[in-house]
Order: sequence, then C-alpha cells, then structure tokens
Amino acid sequence: MRSQSESFLSAARGLRANAPGAAPAMEALARAGDADALMMVGEFRLRGLHGPRNLVKGFRMVASAADKGQPEAEKAVIYLTAMGVGRKANPALARSLLRQLARRDRFAAIQDQLLDRVTCVGRARAMAPEVILADPAIKIWRGLFNEAEYGYLRHVANPFLEPAMIVDPATGQGYLDPVRNSDTTAVPMIAEDLIVQAIEQAIAEASGTRVDQGEALTILRYGPSQQYHPHYDAYDEGHPTPQRQKTALIWLNSEYEGGETHFPRLGLTVRGMPGDMLVFDNLGPDGRRDDRMEHAGLPVTRGEKWLASRWITVANLLELPRVD
Repeated sequence: MRSQSESFLSAARGLRANAPGAAPAMEALARAGDADALMMVGEFRLRGLHGPRNLVKGFRMVASAADKGQPEAEKAVIYLTAMGVGRKANPALARSLLRQLARRDRFAAIQDQLLDRVTCVGRARAMAPEVILADPAIKIWRGLFNEAEYGYLRHVANPFLEPAMIVDPATGQGYLDPVRNSDTTAVPMIAEDLIVQAIEQAIAEASGTRVDQGEALTILRYGPSQQYHPHYDAYDEGHPTPQRQKTALIWLNSEYEGGETHFPRLGLTVRGMPGDMLVFDNLGPDGRRDDRMEHAGLPVTRGEKWLASRWITVANLLELPRVD
C-alpha cells in the first residue's frame, strides 16, 4: 500500500477536527507537490470547500496528483473526463484511460468488464413507464436496471455505509437523523465512475431531466425495524438550496419484508422489484411543495432493504458556487 506523508496525515487529522489552520496547511502541501494533498485540495476546489469553487483548477490539481501516481486521482481523472467537469467531456477518452488503468488496477478492471453489461441508458430511452398516479405524477419503470447495474451499486456502497446523519448548517456539526435510521452513503462527484454515470444518465433520460440537475446518488440500507418516517423531499418556501422537483428511487434487492414506500395523504403504498425505478413529483404546478407528496419508508420487518435514491433539482448544480 502506498504510504502518505506525516505532514499530510497531520493536516488531514486537523481538517477532521475542524482545527484552525488545517486547510491552509493542506493547501501549502498541495503547492509543494504532495500528491495526496493535491488530490484532496483538488476535490475542495471541485466542491467549493475551504475556498471558492473552481472546476478547472480542481481538475488540474487532481490531474497533477494522478501524474504523481495517486491512485484515487488516477481514477478521478477518468470519471471527470467522461462527465466534462473541469475539461471538455470526452467519454471515448475516458473509456480508453480506464482500459489502460485496468491493466494494473483491480477496481478499474472490474469497471471495464462490467461496462459491457451496462445497457440502462438505452432501456431508459425506449421504455414507457407504468403510471401509478397521474396527479400528482407517480410513475414506475419496471426492470429499468439489470442485475449487473443494481448489484454494482450495492457492491461499491457497502464499505462506506454509515448511520444517516444531518449536518447543522450553522455549526457544521453532524448528528443522527431523527427522521430516518438507515445506513447510507452518497457518491461524491469525484467518485462517480462510468457505471454510476450511466445509471445517473438513465435516471435523467427516464425522468425527462438533465444529469446536472441530480444531487449525489445515495445508497440506503434498512435493517429490521429501521424506517424513514413521513417527510417531504421538497424544501419549505425560502430554503436557500435549489428546490427538489422530483425524487427517483431504485430498488436494489427483494430479500426483505415490510419497507414499502407509503404516501399517507394519497392512500398509496408501492413496492418494486430489483431494478425497478419509481419517480414522483415533489412540486405542484406553482413550483411550490405539493403537500400531497408526504411519504415514508415503512419499517422493515425482516431482512435488509437496499435502495438507491436521487433527488432531482430545478437547477444545474454544476453552475452553483458550492456543492457539499
């Protein structure tokens, strides 16, 4: 395993502890050419953390880290090239770079092999949804994602699952989410590999939206008695974050009981099979939150329920000054 410098590890510990001076110390290491610091500060620039957001600068820093052999940066350059983040989009170049990296990187090799089985974008363009309810709009695409696609999401998410948290915007401190008690992880932009990108493209194609409107793809795991209490995905009026116009839910398994998605104000309960995707509108015709769209994930009574979710906003999130 590649070793990291003690200076980088010290600065990283300081960042985790919100220590004053930790971010400038990491910036200084990046300027000095430390590969791990270049990767981390490049991600900061891509996300707008600890300074202004600058996609071009962020990409260049990640690319510099990749040139120095930083393994996560080598993969991130491929993903960002495919998306067109910080440089012109070039999916063909990204696939070529992935094939080169696959000769010496096992995870890249797995991605390269699986990509030949990823066909969800074509299905999204050809498949008509089942309309569960016309007003408010609730639709389901049966079998949109195949086993290679939804199984991959479970595989890559599993090591990173943590109890669902909420970050207090005033203090930056996290605390356990009182509304849901699932384990969860979100895929950051810098880790959106070519398979995840295809899945996100299929979500956009099916829902009639753009990929850049989607928040981070999130994977959720609910064990026995775990649930998501009744809630709204759309924000209250006046919230500073771009409004969530639609929600997409993808079922990743079927080996559980309970756990249905319930809309109490509509008297509607939905459960899909692995690979099915549910999309519902969160806003009314006036662009405000539709109060009929309160929904819940009912308690799981046996086994584990796995879902992927993506909130789709009204804005191009890549044009915003900051994305956390």
